[in-house]
Amino acid sequence: MEKDISAYPAEFFTRRGIDRVVFDIDNTIAPYDKPSPDEKAVNYIQSLQAAGIEVMFVSNNEKERVELFNKDLGLFAVHKAGKPGTKGIEACLAQSKNKGKAAFVGDQIFTDCLAARRMKMPCFLVEPIQPKETLFFKLKRIGEKPFIRRYKRKVKEV
Repeated sequence: MEKDISAYPAEFFTRRGIDRVVFDIDNTIAPYDKPSPDEKAVNYIQSLQAAGIEVMFVSNNEKERVELFNKDLGLFAVHKAGKPGTKGIEACLAQSKNKGKAAFVGDQIFTDCLAARRMKMPCFLVEPIQPKETLFFKLKRIGEKPFIRRYKRKVKEV
């Protein structure tokens, strides 16, 4: 698990033959309460695109949130994706111009990584930008800890 998305530069993906990356939005690229990507996130996305990597978004959030976040970027985005279900990722890959290997970047084991695993695609984790403090999220993060330890061991082996 990496600190943030910048730990996965374009070269990280191209070395692995990945030419399209599906990102979660909330707590992966931006905090829940940030309506649009900051300059750092925009520059990061543009650096991936400059390297020929197609970028798409899949979010479990509402349509208004996803459209507002994506307004200036204009990338393919799926709202109410139902992760860990695969319909949102499937929609991204179906419309994708690139047809090589795809990967997923997210902050949650039980939604993002599980959805990616079900699609047989690699998932790269980042630490949540701004953890939600609700009881549900606190319990979910506790449940993720053993899986995150195993993920970190696997990443070190690669």
